[in-house]
Amino acid sequence: MSGSAEAAEFLDAEDLAARVAHRLNALFQWIQHPDARRPWLDGEVAEATGVPRDSIEGFRTGRPLEPIHQDPPKETLLARLTNRLTFYVDRDGRTKRAIALAAGITPEYLSKLLKGQCLPTVGKLEDLAATLGVEPSELATDSLGALARHFEQSSTCQIPRRYLTYADDHPDVQRVSLHLADVEAYQRLERNLIGVNFRSTSRLGPGALAEIAAIVERRVKMLPQDGSAE
Repeated sequence: MSGSAEAAEFLDAEDLAARVAHRLNALFQWIQHPDARRPWLDGEVAEATGVPRDSIEGFRTGRPLEPIHQDPPKETLLARLTNRLTFYVDRDGRTKRAIALAAGITPEYLSKLLKGQCLPTVGKLEDLAATLGVEPSELATDSLGALARHFEQSSTCQIPRRYLTYADDHPDVQRVSLHLADVEAYQRLERNLIGVNFRSTSRLGPGALAEIAAIVERRVKMLPQDGSAE
């Protein structure tokens, strides 16, 4: 374990909750809904992840409704397996019997998993995840892991759970933070493109020029195929 990770473990619960709130709010602010082209709403994320809306609100305000760990203990992940599996089974639309048979297990075994009466082997967990169209890690994760995975799927950046909980100098935290800063600059520039003085672009750095080029290219692709602006 790195020194930064060890240091983060000594944070008290209040400080860790504040860290999670700050970084989770950054994800909500800068990673947009792919269809609506606006920030995600708490209710939409709750529906997509199975994390209750009041839990999301608690994380975002620094008043979590559940304990926060830098790395979730194994017993926490196992306890959440039933909730995660139930969420994806209900969302699937098929009967529990159909899901079980597709995953190569008996309906009785799936029923025991959903009731928390037993734990799956790694192989069965992988088969269930494949049947439900998710990664095995999405079944064996906690609420923060599910939220990080959700925003990763709406982004071009890998966003591991530790981005939300690790110290500022951890490589994953720095990488995601830089990506969000780029997204912020891109969105700000896109909103104000009409005000860009192209005569002064010689004073812009290569990063800003690349952003302008990307925005212009995107706007050109939005024009009608005959080249008219109507």
